[in-house]
Amino acid sequence: MVNKEIKKNRYKKKALKINGRMLKQIKRLFCIIVLIPVVMVSMGCIFIFSHDLVTQSNYFSIKEIKIIGLETISEEDILKNADIEKGMNILSINLSLIRKKLLAHPWIGTVDVERVIPSSINIIISEHRAFAIADIGDYFLINEKGQIFKKLASSDPSNLPVITGLELKDIDDYQAGKESYLKSVMDILNLGKKTGSTLSYKKIKHIHVDRELGLSLILDNNMKTVKLGFSDYSKKFDRIKDILICSKKVKQIDEISVIDLSNLNRIVITPAKT
Repeated sequence: MVNKEIKKNRYKKKALKINGRMLKQIKRLFCIIVLIPVVMVSMGCIFIFSHDLVTQSNYFSIKEIKIIGLETISEEDILKNADIEKGMNILSINLSLIRKKLLAHPWIGTVDVERVIPSSINIIISEHRAFAIADIGDYFLINEKGQIFKKLASSDPSNLPVITGLELKDIDDYQAGKESYLKSVMDILNLGKKTGSTLSYKKIKHIHVDRELGLSLILDNNMKTVKLGFSDYSKKFDRIKDILICSKKVKQIDEISVIDLSNLNRIVITPAKT
C-alpha cells in the first residue's frame, strides 16, 4: 500500500485568521461605544462646572444699570418690570426676556438691552409720546404716528387735543396707509406743531370729525371755533392769518366766534357777541 501524504487544511487556517480580525474590530467598536458616553458625560460635567463657576462669580455681578431715554416712566418702574437689580450675575440674565417684559409696558415703544462685560447693563428706551386723545367709545391716547398705545388713565396728561367722531376703523385704515379721517386730523395737528403756526397745537382743545361737513376745531384763544371742512388745510391756515390781520383793523371785532373756511371762495366770519 502506498501511504499518501496528508495535506494541511489551508482553508481552515485562513478562516481562523478572518475570525481574529473580526474579534479585533468588535473590541475596537466596543471601546468606541463605551468611550463616547464617558467623554460626553465628562464634557457635560466640565461645561456645567464652568457655567456654575462663571455665573456665580462675583466678578460678573451687576454693579451699574444705565437707563436711557426716560421721560414719563420712572427708573423704579423699569427695574420692576424688567425684574433686574444690582448684584445679579450679568451672564445669567436673559436679555431677550427682559426686552419682552419691558415692551409689555404701555408707554414703551421700543427697547434695547445691552450687556457690557463685566458688570454693566444698558437699557435704551424709546417712549410713546402722547399726541392726542381719541374718543372712540372710550378715551385712548394716540402717539405721533396715529397709533393707539394705551387707555387714558387719571395719571396721564389731559391737556391734549381731544378727537371725536372717529371710529376704530379710521385708525386701522390710517395704519394700513389707506385714506382715513384720522389722516386729516393728523395733518392739522402737525400743521399746528410748526413754529409760528396760526392755529397752534397747544391752543387746539378739540377736533370734531363730521363725515359730511368735515373737520371743526374748538380753540383756546380769541377764536372759538374754526370750521375747516376737508382738504387744503395748509392754505386755510394761511388764510386765517390774513383774516386775523384784517380783523385787528376793524374796531367792532374784538373776538371771533366762528370762522368757516369749508369753502375758500366763501369764507364766513361770525364775531363774538359783546
